[in-house]
Amino acid sequence: MVPAQARRRLALAGVLLGVAALGGCAAPRPRPAPVAELPASFPPCAQCHATATAADRARKAVHPPFREDSSCVACHAPHDATRKTWLTAVGARLCTECHAGPAFRQDHGRPGGAGSRCLTCHLPHAGDRPGLVRGQPAALCGQCHLKVAAAHGGEPVEGRDCTACHSIHGGERMGLKAVVHEALGDCSSCHVKPTATAPFALDGKPPALCYGCHDGLEKAFRRKVVHPPVADGECTTCHDPHASDQARLLTAPGSETCATCHDAVQAWASRPAVHPPVARGECTACHDPHAADRPHLLARGPAELCGSCHPATRAWPQRKAVHAPVARGECAACHDPHAGGRRLLKAEVEPLCLSCHAKGKPAWRAGSHVHPVQPAGACTGCHDAHAADAPRLVTRSPETLCAGCHAKAVADRRAAGQKLHTPFEGDSCVACHAPHRGGKAGLAADGAAVCLRCHVGARKTRGAGRSVHAPFADGPCWACHDGHGAAERSLLKAPAQRLCLGCHGELSKALAAPGARVHPALEASDCLECHGGHGANEPHLLQEGPPALCARCHELAAPALVAKHGGFDVGQAACLDCHTPHVARAGLLRPVPHPAFTDGSCDACHAAATTPPRPAVQKDGGLARCADCHDFAAVARGKTVHPLVKRGECFGCHAPHVADRPKLLRAAGAALCARCHDLGASRLEASHPAGALRKGECLRCHPPHPGLKRR
Repeated sequence: MVPAQARRRLALAGVLLGVAALGGCAAPRPRPAPVAELPASFPPCAQCHATATAADRARKAVHPPFREDSSCVACHAPHDATRKTWLTAVGARLCTECHAGPAFRQDHGRPGGAGSRCLTCHLPHAGDRPGLVRGQPAALCGQCHLKVAAAHGGEPVEGRDCTACHSIHGGERMGLKAVVHEALGDCSSCHVKPTATAPFALDGKPPALCYGCHDGLEKAFRRKVVHPPVADGECTTCHDPHASDQARLLTAPGSETCATCHDAVQAWASRPAVHPPVARGECTACHDPHAADRPHLLARGPAELCGSCHPATRAWPQRKAVHAPVARGECAACHDPHAGGRRLLKAEVEPLCLSCHAKGKPAWRAGSHVHPVQPAGACTGCHDAHAADAPRLVTRSPETLCAGCHAKAVADRRAAGQKLHTPFEGDSCVACHAPHRGGKAGLAADGAAVCLRCHVGARKTRGAGRSVHAPFADGPCWACHDGHGAAERSLLKAPAQRLCLGCHGELSKALAAPGARVHPALEASDCLECHGGHGANEPHLLQEGPPALCARCHELAAPALVAKHGGFDVGQAACLDCHTPHVARAGLLRPVPHPAFTDGSCDACHAAATTPPRPAVQKDGGLARCADCHDFAAVARGKTVHPLVKRGECFGCHAPHVADRPKLLRAAGAALCARCHDLGASRLEASHPAGALRKGECLRCHPPHPGLKRR
């Protein structure tokens, strides 16, 4: 009787009849759908076959259906005991349900194949050799194929590896592989006689032995570049001397033959882009496998070779501008012919281009500015990498090329009502910019030079002006102007006064101080009413010298103005001697007054006013007039008298009416002394303590008029 446990297993196993499709190795034939899902509590096959199953699954080669308990039914029928080992089909028909490829369609053994037994050579579950074979090929074949020497021209082939010539699953020509060496029918073509002391020894030394039949190759291989195996006479490095499943008796498919020596072949497959012939394993599409007249065994010149698949390359040499490597036919200067980055490039676009185009060019040095094309670093955003009809390989005219990215910048400024710089408005970007030039914004020249090429008047001012605006002298015109467009006049980046006060911070503070008295011209207009923006022939960038400049707003002959000036004509006055031009106390007068000026005692120093008014005239007497208030007797007794004091020229250092500094001095510290004395002279440097002159402390040692007292 069948044990109860076994009966239960057989009953439950009935649900497995339809799950045979779960097993198999490759493309199994359709099987009926399972009757029901396998219950989770269903006992596995290994519960009974545990010992054998565990041992087999630990071996080197395991049949895929045998790896899982649920896949046993791929080959076994649990309820059908009519066949040995409960198999679902007889002989090879069971195996070919999964192994249905072309290699298995030839019957190994007698024609018909119905009775062929795969298990004669293969183990069904697991083994220690590839393909689950039962033993070494020679020993395995020898079990059936006896006395084979007669079929091999008397050669003692017993014990040899039969798979060197024969397909293990059979073939049309006595089981031989698909491609057979023509000399195979006569072993003596290459080998010594079977009776020789060393059977299978070659009857000559390669390649001379091979040239005996392949007589045309010897001459063909005498070329400039010879494949090392050919040069060494090692034909069998690539070719099987007997039979092969590959064309031309190659030892492996396509590039696999090459990969046995060229390790890089396998690495190419992992690169982002692989040349299609390489991907297909067609190395001989470009290379001659034996010998050639060109480097790298190229079958043809690079230009012709690449052009055979890339017909567009043939037209490039006829265009007006051709990239130098293209003109020389050196595609591999930029492209890796096997595998590489995008478009088979050897590196990213920018570093690849700069590897040639940065040599000796300062614009490309570290820290310089280079046009940040989009995508960043893609030189091909503007240039064609191969050929073009415009100079420098640009893809379009500069006007349309720049507008391709910057059109919105122009449109936005127009929409904002800005006045546009003429080149910018006309899309003539290259009038100011050089796309590969170093410097701010890739300008075609440094500093103001790029602007002065067109702005001739500014260039003359810069060269001949008595006073020049510092930003203009230093060159950065863009400190004040927008090079593309602006809402303000002269393309100023902001209203003139706000722009000026951005640098002149002290004046900005004075204007904002409580109770500040601001010059109406500055309050109502801007700095450019009086000052030149670039330079002028007057100090302080003044457009004209006083009083002509002041007369633009003030009627100098007006009775009220004459009365304020003691009845004197001010048409030739030095207005800035008394008045500050920006901000001050009442009347814009400078803060330190001469007492006689404060008292309104003009006649203390000047001749009386006349009618009609005339300019003020100093009374005769020179220093004597000052002596009315200042005691010069002590000065005259000194050993050394300041030359200006000695000559009575008090106003060389002092202002007669008002000043910005104590004692009515016209300048501060060493700046005043430097009007007459060359403080940089070596004799002065040598005779003064270190740093004393630079500090401007002249009065600590040199009293200008010792002993002088006010009366």
